[in-house]
Formats: sequence, C-alpha cells, structure tokens
Amino acid sequence: MDVLSVTGTGQISKVIIMLHGGGGSGSDWRYQYDQGWFGDTSGLKYVFPTSPDHLWYGSTKQAGCGFCDDCAYTNGTIQESATRVAALIGHEMANVGNDSSKVYLAGFSEGAQLTAYMQIAKLDFALGGTIVMDGYPLPPVCDAQGIKARATYSGSDMKWMIWWGAADPIFPAQESLKAYTDMFSALGVSSVLKVEHTEPGMSHTLIKAEFDAMVQFIRA
Repeated sequence: MDVLSVTGTGQISKVIIMLHGGGGSGSDWRYQYDQGWFGDTSGLKYVFPTSPDHLWYGSTKQAGCGFCDDCAYTNGTIQESATRVAALIGHEMANVGNDSSKVYLAGFSEGAQLTAYMQIAKLDFALGGTIVMDGYPLPPVCDAQGIKARATYSGSDMKWMIWWGAADPIFPAQESLKAYTDMFSALGVSSVLKVEHTEPGMSHTLIKAEFDAMVQFIRA
C-alpha cells in the first residue's frame, strides 16, 4: 500500500491510521487537514494508507445479497485488505514501544467497515480506539448470532467511537447502529461504545464537528 503520514511536533505518543472511503485514497484526508479539522496535532502521527485498487473489498452485486451476507463480497478481498492493514498496524506499533493502546484505527464508509472488521475479526488485541464514520459492519461483525464464535477479539478494554449522518442514504443510520449495538451486546461488551452520535440532517459525508469529536476521543 502507498502510505502518507503527517507528524505533529514533539515526541509521538499516539498513532492514528485512517482508512479512506471506497474509490478514494489516503490523500483524500488532505482536505480535512488543510482545513484545520485535525486541530492540534502535537504528539500525534496520522497515517493515511491507500488500498492498491482504491477499494477495501470487492462487491459482487449479487441480487438478494445484503450488507451482512458473505455473498455480497468478492471472496477473499476483505481478508486481503485486513492482512495489509494489520501489517501497517504492526509497523506503527513498533514505533510506539509495541503498545497497542497508542494506536488508533479510523475509517470512513468502506474504510469504516474495514476498521470495525479489524478490531473484531482480525486483531487479537485492543487498539487504543476504533473510530467508525458511516460504515455498516461487514460479516461476521454484523452477525450478532454468530459473532461470539467468530470474533478474534472481544475484550472489554476496547474503546469505540461511532458517528453517523441521520440522512445517510448509503448505510441507513438506525439499521447500521443497531447492527453495532447488537454485536456489542452479543459479545457482552456494550460498555466499549464510548462515543455514539447521529448528526441530524447529515448525509454520507464528513463534517468538522465529527473531527472535533474524534480528536477529543483520541486525546481523552
């Protein structure tokens, strides 16, 4: 993967890896950075990878296959992306004393979907935080009935932030948020959801208030 990064002043205490939306690239985050939405970056390193084909998974577009059906996704593509992101997490962890609590993973849309997948279905440790911005959970994360048997990590030391637009036409807010809360409930870790916000009138997009909340979540 191509990877861009922005490093604030002073010693780096936390690393935030941010996954772009489908069809995008790591450089997409440059807009928010140039607008000052990341706020004070001192002590922080932001890492912006780009998926090789600008997608985090392939979609089959099969009729009758919904968001939570394996048949909706091209076989193996989610796992391939997860393996790449896991390697990047490992690399960045090594730069902060191999302390996973100092590494955060965030994403928008497809990137948010993979972010949730990484914490529940790929990694075997808690990140410092998992930040979901408008991304319906991928299987098996969305499968509350089977998640307990398939989760790679479900510790109560996880910390999650989920932000949604109430008018999101891609991943409807109410349905999507229920999928996450049902998953947390099934794992017995409902307390890990530290920030949950639905922004009135907001579509499938990003806004400054969301970044303000993200920075506060990271700095907490």
